[in-house]
Amino acid sequence: MPLFAQRTQEWLPVRLMTADTFLSRLAGWLGRSQAEADELLHLLPCRGVHTWGMRMPIDVIFLDRENRIVATMASLQPNRLASAATGTFSVIEAPAGFCQRHDLRIGDRLTLTSDGRHRPEHAAWSSILHWPMNLFIAILWAQLVVFIFHQGWGHFTWQGLGVLLHNSLLMILFLIRRPSQETSKRPLDWIIAFLTLACAMGLRPLAQPWQAGQFASLALQALGICGILYALLSLGRSFGIVPANRTVQVHGAYRVVRHPLYASELLFYAGFLVGHPSLQNFLLTGLILAGQIWRALAEETLLMRDPLYQHYAAVVRRRFIPGVF
Repeated sequence: MPLFAQRTQEWLPVRLMTADTFLSRLAGWLGRSQAEADELLHLLPCRGVHTWGMRMPIDVIFLDRENRIVATMASLQPNRLASAATGTFSVIEAPAGFCQRHDLRIGDRLTLTSDGRHRPEHAAWSSILHWPMNLFIAILWAQLVVFIFHQGWGHFTWQGLGVLLHNSLLMILFLIRRPSQETSKRPLDWIIAFLTLACAMGLRPLAQPWQAGQFASLALQALGICGILYALLSLGRSFGIVPANRTVQVHGAYRVVRHPLYASELLFYAGFLVGHPSLQNFLLTGLILAGQIWRALAEETLLMRDPLYQHYAAVVRRRFIPGVF
C-alpha cells in the first residue's frame, strides 16, 4: 500500500510504478486494452500527458513538488491532451474513476512509495511506432508516384505501371491493417520486414521496356495480381508487414499454400523484372525474395504457438509452391 492520503488518513491499496525516464514516460500505458484496478503510474517529472494511441480512459492527477494535488482530470478519453496545471511537477495516471472512488480532492497531500520503475510493454513500442511507420510507407510510395509523373505516363506500358498499382494496394492495406494479437519481438524481424517493403517500393519501370519479354511480363504480372487479390480477399484486414498473429487464416487461398500472398507477390515481381531488366531491379528483386522467405519463416515461428495454426500447418504443408516448397 504505497500511497497514503493525509486528509483522509487512508492507505490506498495500490501498486505505484515510477516512470522517470523519457522513454518510460513516452510509452506509459500505451498498448494496454484496460488498466489494472490497483495499479498507478507516476510520471516524474512531468507537466502534462497525452492519451494518443491508448485504448482506455484514465484519471489524471497533477501534483506539485510536495505531492499535493493541484488538479485532477476524470476519465480522460483516448487521443486527448491534458495540459499541466500551475505548479505541476509530476503526474499520476490512474484507472478511470479512481479519484471519485477514493475521494481525492484538490489540495490533498499524498505520501508516495514507489514499487519499482515502470517497464513499458512491447505493445507500447508498437503503438509509438504506428504513425512513424505509416509515414515511412507513405513517403516510399510517394517517391514512386513522383518518379512516374516525372518521367511521364506515356513512357510506360501497362506492365510497367503494374508496380504502382501493386505498391498502392500494399500501402492502403498497411494503413487499415487490423491490430495484432501478438507481434514478433525480434528487432531483426522488424528490420527485414521494412527493408523488404522498401525494396518493393524501390522498383522502377524502364522508359524503354524489354520488348521481347513483354508478353511473358504481362502474363506473369497478371497472374501475380490475380493471386494477390485472391489472397487478400482471403486475408481481409489481417494484412501486416511485421510477423504477427492477426488471427489464423485457413480458408480461400490459404487452403493451397501457407503464404499465398508472398508467393503471388514474388510471381508479380518476377514478371516485372522480365519486362524491366535493370541491375537495380534485379538486385532489389533478389533481396525481396530473401526477405519474403525470412518473413514467412518468422511468421511461422510465431504462429506455431497457436494450436489452430499447428493443426493448419499439418494439413497445408507447403509454404509457396504446391507440392514443391
